[in-house]
Amino acid sequence: MRLRTGSFAAYGCAVVVAAAVLAPHHLTPHHQAASAPRPYPAALAGHPFVSQVTPAAMTSARWDEPRNAPGRCEANPRQVHRNAHGSAELDTTGAAGNCTSIQSPTVTATKPGMVYEADIYFSTFKGTWPALWMYGNDQPDQGELDAAEDNYGVNYLTWHYAPCNSKASSSTISTGPWQYDCKTNAPAPRTRDITAPGWNVVDIAFTATGFSVYYNGRLFDSIKENVTTPGKDPMWLTVSEWSCKQSWFNACAKGTSGKPGNVQLRYIRVFR
Repeated sequence: MRLRTGSFAAYGCAVVVAAAVLAPHHLTPHHQAASAPRPYPAALAGHPFVSQVTPAAMTSARWDEPRNAPGRCEANPRQVHRNAHGSAELDTTGAAGNCTSIQSPTVTATKPGMVYEADIYFSTFKGTWPALWMYGNDQPDQGELDAAEDNYGVNYLTWHYAPCNSKASSSTISTGPWQYDCKTNAPAPRTRDITAPGWNVVDIAFTATGFSVYYNGRLFDSIKENVTTPGKDPMWLTVSEWSCKQSWFNACAKGTSGKPGNVQLRYIRVFR
């Protein structure tokens, strides 16, 4: 999540997954190659399936009670559940300061070749602040990747990678149109942006020079960076749904205030 006024507090000890995937008892493992899913983007078809996080896992205490207070949002499992369609759902009331998140129980690998894919629904970008994002233990020095994040009613892709100053807590590369201290414009997006309401498949693919983000099978943008390359800095995989009005930042579009909304997920898949 962008434009923090200060760095995160210490997160505590994190377990690095040796096999560069999420903890196996929270995943549906790959048993038969013939039935293994493939990444949604054709460009990533060569990355074999490793595992899948199910809605049941996402709504368990291991996922819906993050230890790190991601983005200053304390664990709020009362606003995470499986809905009537079987999807994991994160809700916000829209009240100022209201928020909830789910997060991988351990940090996840960022080695070149790793792909994280989420089938994700955003109910609205008006009055909410949803995001699919990843960040290192030492943010921003170990990076933060906002693969899909609504600010001011529109989705943007942002990479946070180093401290900035008192006006902006981190240096960024972003598709956002605003200008601020330590901000670099990302390359022009190559496909249409995400809108709400709607389901989207979002892929985060780590490369030897940075990462690429795909929306619904098409490359949205690629960002070059040297924080996680060659993948020595693992990250927490996080999904959030907040009111757009927080005590430390207002992400509401002009003339709007916080409103109820939800984020839903059918799966999170890992490829490498």
